[in-house]
Amino acid sequence: MRRFCVYILFLALAWTGCTDPNENLIPSKQDEIRSFLDGQQKEYTQIDLNTFRYIRDPSEEVEEPEEPTGPENPEEPTEPVDQPQQTEEEEPAEPTDPVDPEEPLEPEIVAGDEVTLTCWIYPFMNAAISEDQMPLYTNDPVSVERLRVSGVEVDFWDVSPLVVRVGEGDVMPGVDKGLVGCRRGGFVEFYMTFVDAYGKRVVGLLTDKTQSMVFFCRIEQVNGV
Repeated sequence: MRRFCVYILFLALAWTGCTDPNENLIPSKQDEIRSFLDGQQKEYTQIDLNTFRYIRDPSEEVEEPEEPTGPENPEEPTEPVDQPQQTEEEEPAEPTDPVDPEEPLEPEIVAGDEVTLTCWIYPFMNAAISEDQMPLYTNDPVSVERLRVSGVEVDFWDVSPLVVRVGEGDVMPGVDKGLVGCRRGGFVEFYMTFVDAYGKRVVGLLTDKTQSMVFFCRIEQVNGV
């Protein structure tokens, strides 16, 4: 009995000794993410000290540049073209329909809702993530097929939709907390320090347990409580 108690005490001390150095890294990890998001000019929300959320605005559109026009040649003036006179009276324009009111917003996600996600997970490298960057994991069939064609072994990746019950720990702690307040159809970016990225779970492909993580997700479906 005494030997068993000593063994339990040893494990507790060993666990404490391993976590103390990591705790000293937390402020710098938070600052790295905050500085990156500020530099990207993302209007993010800080869920808590270790999770930052950015919801992409679906109304944002990239303006296409106008086609350049050739320079006019002053040496070769163009002759005015006679416009044919209009003999028939133009018909009055038909009245346009009134603008439809905006569609009502989807209800916000609350704890207990069942949410279906398509996700992409990356290590946070203090740089913007490009489309061709390989994720640590994704369940997006299009992305998985692209990786397969490029020669990446992805046969063991599960491409089924990720279904989580919000607030019950079915996903990374930061995502679990940050989904509250989001809406169906939204695309959300989560940036998390290791505190909210892993919790107490073992990270499969990462050996550095202090690595900050990025979790992109598209909210496909929400089943309310």
